Amino acid sequence: MASTSCFAMTDPDENLNQGHIGNWPVGRNRIETPQQVHAFGMIGLNSALLEETLLLLLLWYLRPISREDAIRLTGDLNNRNRADWLRALVYAKEQDADVADLMLHAIKCCDICLDNRNMIIHALYTGTDNATENMRLTKRARSNPLRELRFEVSTEKLRTIADDIGNIVNLMIDLWFYHTHRPATVERDARLPLPKKLPQPDRLTIPQPGEDGQSGPTQPRSSEP
Repeated sequence: MASTSCFAMTDPDENLNQGHIGNWPVGRNRIETPQQVHAFGMIGLNSALLEETLLLLLLWYLRPISREDAIRLTGDLNNRNRADWLRALVYAKEQDADVADLMLHAIKCCDICLDNRNMIIHALYTGTDNATENMRLTKRARSNPLRELRFEVSTEKLRTIADDIGNIVNLMIDLWFYHTHRPATVERDARLPLPKKLPQPDRLTIPQPGEDGQSGPTQPRSSEP
């Protein structure tokens, strides 16, 4: 199925003009390399699109409630609650098993992407590893704010997180397009083809000391309120 976007996005074939970045920001406002800051920016921008596509699909499954009333009902929900609502609605209302399976997969991928975004965006930059050029970040544990979680992330990993979010944005846009263009009375073989199921993104894990002093991976929890 051809990807159909309802959002304005940059031409993927357009090369990044490094001259647009230059040496900004300068002085004490500068944090890390332009490549790393660019990856952070893509994570933030793609995440905003992901939140919007999550809402679009939720509004679709809330029918026959009007769009205006549905927006009022869901306006105060955070992303985790919206995902929970959408998951419950898919279980309750989606009669096509293949569509339900793909929707539930997309919701799980969305959860992972937004958790990864929250961990990265809400972390505090503390420096750079001179040997690996990885960014050193720290974040207070949600369960115990006196405990700091320290971790490093490479430019490649930041770009992977941004790409994962962008891929799930496109999957959810394709699902929204499928829903809004499939006649309910048409036989399955004559309908639009379902979007392709994408691999599940990796969840960002943070090494932290355990009770025995050894490091082990920890899955971050969402920073959503």
